[in-house]
Amino acid sequence: MLRTTCKALTSRVLGTRQSHLSSGMVAAFMGAMGAGATAIALSEEAPSTDAPKKKAKTRWHTRQKFEDGDKEALLMKESLARYKQDLAAFDSIETRFDVFAKAVNKDLKGNWQKVMTFTDFVHALVLPRFRTAEPPATANYSCDFTGDANGLISYEECHLLVHLLQIPVEHFAVAFHMFDLDGNGTVDKAEFLEVLSSVLSNIKDTRATGKDKEVHVEASYRLLQHFFGKHGKKKITAKEFIAVIQTLKEHLLRAEFDLYAAKSKDGAVSISVHDFAVTLISCLDPKHLPSLLPRLQLLAASDERVSWPEFVLFHSVIQNHLEGIKLAFELRPDDEINEEDFLKAAYIVSGVRLPERIMAMVFRIFDANGNGTLDEDELLKILATRNQAALHKAPPVSRPAKFWACIHQA
Repeated sequence: MLRTTCKALTSRVLGTRQSHLSSGMVAAFMGAMGAGATAIALSEEAPSTDAPKKKAKTRWHTRQKFEDGDKEALLMKESLARYKQDLAAFDSIETRFDVFAKAVNKDLKGNWQKVMTFTDFVHALVLPRFRTAEPPATANYSCDFTGDANGLISYEECHLLVHLLQIPVEHFAVAFHMFDLDGNGTVDKAEFLEVLSSVLSNIKDTRATGKDKEVHVEASYRLLQHFFGKHGKKKITAKEFIAVIQTLKEHLLRAEFDLYAAKSKDGAVSISVHDFAVTLISCLDPKHLPSLLPRLQLLAASDERVSWPEFVLFHSVIQNHLEGIKLAFELRPDDEINEEDFLKAAYIVSGVRLPERIMAMVFRIFDANGNGTLDEDELLKILATRNQAALHKAPPVSRPAKFWACIHQA
């Protein structure tokens, strides 16, 4: 059939002149036409060799996606189970100290006692949270103003530091003025010790003997030396006091960041948007986590990254200015807030402009219906959990905190 078609086509093209051509030339022409047509027919009938490869690649990626999703779901389930166990096991500062204190030291009376390195202290507060990773084996943190001469933290000092860390920065102005008993704008060592002793008077140690044992603030050797000098003659301002507390908070944030940190080819250290989301809900009550975990799993496929400066900036603003942000929202008539509302309120109370893309991530995590707004109370409650040590047996409320609460309610 094909050759007949070619022959007819040849006749039309050559016309009457075909009689003057040699039979060999005609045969050659028809052979060429036949070969070309055969190639065309084959190209139309044979399927593309690329198609099966494309389909195979698609199937592989789909399978990989499901496998990664299954792994992510399992990781979340295991992490949630561990978080519940940790909350039950580490329900007080006392139990955390007993578990995380890995060193021993002699006290002033020559008795051996458990003590913490600063790394132990940081991990005691960070690791019992909801998390999906383990600290790097090389993790090592140090602080110039905690512990004794060797940087080792006693049980008493651990109580003191946890208590100070839980006071929001805006409360420190009130607390500092309480320290400043003579009203000269600074506090000396005697004034500082007098008020801190009052603050910590309700903290008791019943571990060893079952009898109450007072916590003495002078056990914090290097903190006092940092504030008041080797001979205890210096005075401190509120700004210096707040800077010390902020440094402690940043050490905790760094340890949390390091759980997930990875270095890129250009040397930049960052965490994934998924892991950033985990830190946002790390202190929530376990019963509220299951509804958020599916949204976290969706973020696992994102290539977005969060740098250390972005991480510490966002969490520092939340830690230090959440009360002010809450007050700004209370002055508004609406119960729903959007990204722009939060960014504006944060800037008003802190003077810091949070990165818009970080705020977008926050809303992506907590926006259940995808309408771009969040319930004000719910968001603030979630963020407020990060200002707590996640202890079921919370440390006693300090007198400065009680005083601030009275002012706030008035």
